[in-house]
Amino acid sequence: RCAEPLDGGGSPPDCVNCRGRDLGFGRVAALGRYAGPLAALVRRAKFHGETGAWAWLGDRLAAAVAAAPWAREIDAVVAVPASLRSRLRRGFNPAALLARPVAEALDRPLMPWLARRGPAVPQVGLGRAERLANAAGAFRLVPGAAPSGRAVLLVDDVMTTGATAAACTRALLEGGARSVDGAVAGR
Repeated sequence: RCAEPLDGGGSPPDCVNCRGRDLGFGRVAALGRYAGPLAALVRRAKFHGETGAWAWLGDRLAAAVAAAPWAREIDAVVAVPASLRSRLRRGFNPAALLARPVAEALDRPLMPWLARRGPAVPQVGLGRAERLANAAGAFRLVPGAAPSGRAVLLVDDVMTTGATAAACTRALLEGGARSVDGAVAGR
């Protein structure tokens, strides 16, 4: 369910990340494990300004999502919002750069339905429990957002514990979304 590759071909209940947790979201499409060349590319794009890599990653993520059997169920695409500090420092939101080509490939609207609540503490370097606590309640629906009855695809650059996706999902479901699935470049 969380796109974590399972050793030995086990079934989703065998995943230690998902076991005993209600993540809220349904399925996640990922380009691959956040390691090796994929991780290096995402880090260069995210932290060293190589923004052209986002178009390449976005096109591949769009193809991966479009090939998923559940892609036809998606009604709208939402990018995980970056903190104001991150947007100002980088000049862009990585998730939004990935979400645009995904929305175009699915022929679905890219909706700005989520916002962060106050300043964000970066998740980098935090352990699992700290990530979950840090992300809890960090996102809200923007005034006028209308996810009611819609199947939403939530897009982010990297999923580690699923804490950010779970917090965004909670806000979307509380706003009436029918379901939330995810798409990430790296898992």
